[in-house]
Amino acid sequence: MFVARTPLLLTSTLLTLLAAPVLPHGGAFRGPATTLGPGGASKGGPSSTGGGFVDSDPAAWSQWWSFQRDGYLAVRDAVFSGEAATTGSDDFYLGKGGPQAHRSGLRPTEATLYDEIVPALVAALDGQKDVDIITGSLLALAKIGDRSTGEPGVAQWIRPWLAHGNQEVAETAAIALGVLGRSDDAPLLADLALDRPTGRKTVGRSHVPLRTQAFATYGLALIGRRAKGEAVRRYVVHELAQAARLGDQPTRDRMVAAIIGLGLVRLDSAPTSGTEPPRVATSREGELTFLYQLWEEPRLDHRVRAYLPVAMARLAAGADPTWKERLVSAFRKALDPRAPAEPLVQHGVLVASGLLGDDDQDPPDQRLRAALVDASSEGRDRLARNLALLALGRSAGRVGHGPKGAGPSETRALLLRALARGSSDQRPWAALALGLLERGRTQAGEPPAEGLRRALLDALQSSKTPSEEGAVATALGLIGERRAIEGLLPRISQGDENLRAQAMIALGLIGAEEAVAPLRESLQRTSSYRAGLLREAAVALALLGDRSAAPLLVQRLERSRKLFEELAVTWSLGVVGDARVVPGLLAILKSRRASETTRAYAAVALGSIASKDRLPWNAPLAADVIWWQAPLTLFDPVGGKGLLDIL
Repeated sequence: MFVARTPLLLTSTLLTLLAAPVLPHGGAFRGPATTLGPGGASKGGPSSTGGGFVDSDPAAWSQWWSFQRDGYLAVRDAVFSGEAATTGSDDFYLGKGGPQAHRSGLRPTEATLYDEIVPALVAALDGQKDVDIITGSLLALAKIGDRSTGEPGVAQWIRPWLAHGNQEVAETAAIALGVLGRSDDAPLLADLALDRPTGRKTVGRSHVPLRTQAFATYGLALIGRRAKGEAVRRYVVHELAQAARLGDQPTRDRMVAAIIGLGLVRLDSAPTSGTEPPRVATSREGELTFLYQLWEEPRLDHRVRAYLPVAMARLAAGADPTWKERLVSAFRKALDPRAPAEPLVQHGVLVASGLLGDDDQDPPDQRLRAALVDASSEGRDRLARNLALLALGRSAGRVGHGPKGAGPSETRALLLRALARGSSDQRPWAALALGLLERGRTQAGEPPAEGLRRALLDALQSSKTPSEEGAVATALGLIGERRAIEGLLPRISQGDENLRAQAMIALGLIGAEEAVAPLRESLQRTSSYRAGLLREAAVALALLGDRSAAPLLVQRLERSRKLFEELAVTWSLGVVGDARVVPGLLAILKSRRASETTRAYAAVALGSIASKDRLPWNAPLAADVIWWQAPLTLFDPVGGKGLLDIL
């Protein structure tokens, strides 16, 4: 798969990624340090656990942010509206909406899509031997989708590649069908996921390769998530449940894929009546019953069990309220220090608690809050304490429907203490948690909390490490604190490169018009060997509603004589480009003089610009993921061959 694969580890990891774009496999995803978002490493590019990254610490706050940030930035909304974007909320991945991308003259027209871009991508596939160009073109076609009139559909150009002898090509074709999102392709993906005869015949083998099974499972989930009809969603849920069952000894990769998928495909709620538990594909309560039974299965590998809490928490939103009580009890039991669950399972519970809890005084929320406070104390492992802080901030920022009380103020006080007096490891997480709390409260209509904002402003000046400084900057960006602009502006042009990137994004989130000129200068002068920094400057300009990023990048591309610079600029164009840059990218894709790698990046960029969706296709799969212990088909920080490593 052509994954301009930039390991998802950009936390303080950004440095090397800032230093080098990587190869494509459909693109590449994100990385903590630079908070890059899609962009990946492979074939000699930097890896997230080695290769020169400054900080591959799995407990770094920036790793969480790199997987989560797409829903907060909403870059495409800004690109196509030409004005500062209204970014999403912490509940976006719970299926509670979020603004749709604007329509404007900067979006490619249907004629451009289907009379120019799609034919060029199809032509690039014809007789193609280069894996990167093949995979980049397949995913680009899938992102664009079918013409509104119907036939001929994009699937006809994707399906034949399922039988390709190269594993990267075959698994890319499988996920591309999911990204395409046609309900008609659900049965084929189910047959591939479950290694059925039809699936084996399709790939031309005696068994469907295990990696293809996992990719097909994720693809099936993406179709179910997109499907408007309840019948299609029920079919997908039924097949995902089959893929998650223990009975046929499924691989860990496929089970995790199925569990994540079930959490994303939300059936209608139908409170249980009667004594028989609901079947999995009948209702959201049926899905929860299935997953909870799996949670209680003693034979289940703890590396699989850890993914169940997030899936259940997502489904509990809007389900029968008794499920929240049931999950809170299960979560508290897993976190009980007297009989704790496996550390990884506790981590999964802590991530999920930030989705399940809210600010009110209902008994379940009070009990969950108390368990999180306990989990944030000394005696827990480092990552558990930090995830508990984050969960406290996220849940306190979510307004519940029960009786109000002192919950939010108590949580705010706890986090402020951690910011002021916590360990060097805790302070960045406390800052991020405070930003999420304040963001949620103000979006719910509450007035700004002056004490919290002042504490973050003070922390920006007193932070002791670049990591802490970057977390505070990100928190100030999330709450749109304009008083931070003066302190952030100097940080985008000098010092630690991870911090420079984080300050750029913070200024973009705040809407700091003062940053436009220095960001433009950075975009023009940043070395091509600082690909991540180049891209973040372009993203920040897009967030500010400045339309100069794409033309400036094109100018760099036109005068470039270096392959590395061509890759870095083309990579960035895929993030902030619009209809104005399509002709140039088409010329690169068709060029016989351009390198195969540059052509592959051009295909990825075209797919990103022309995508039918407002967020990167794998953003829902990345949100709240357990990145530090993921199956390699989901996230591969070294090889760059996981789903979250693909643009």
